[in-house]
Amino acid sequence: MTNETKQHQTGQALIEFSLILGIMLMLFLVIIAILRLYNLQSLVDKVAQEGSRYAAEAGGGTDDVLAYITTQYELFGGDANSLQITIQTVVYDESSQRFVPATPVSHLCGYGDHLAVTIATDYREEIPMIGLFTQYLAEEGSISATHLRRCWRGS
Repeated sequence: MTNETKQHQTGQALIEFSLILGIMLMLFLVIIAILRLYNLQSLVDKVAQEGSRYAAEAGGGTDDVLAYITTQYELFGGDANSLQITIQTVVYDESSQRFVPATPVSHLCGYGDHLAVTIATDYREEIPMIGLFTQYLAEEGSISATHLRRCWRGS
């Protein structure tokens, strides 16, 4: 092989590497964004589960439960300012075959009642686009989780 042929092959390999690198970097950033959304969904789900457990077992007031949920969310690294929390006593409606809010509610969680804790948060995920680092491909939405628990202590 001549010196000119080796230089041509080296230049070709460099161009192929740069093309593949851009595609691989974009794929890597998309995977990271998906994993961050999965982590956020897991966090919201876990905190809703813990909040419903706390409310069902402790039988405290709504303010106690809200403070507990907020503390748990912040403990796991979330921003509690973006949370929307709903705590309801629910009853099973035979006609619609689903749980509906109980009315009127004189207490949060009495013995045998069902309690639903719903947590929602908004997110904005930004994925930098290859070659255009000043512009972003942004995904916006809301993630929520609801946990239903039967109360076993009276309030």
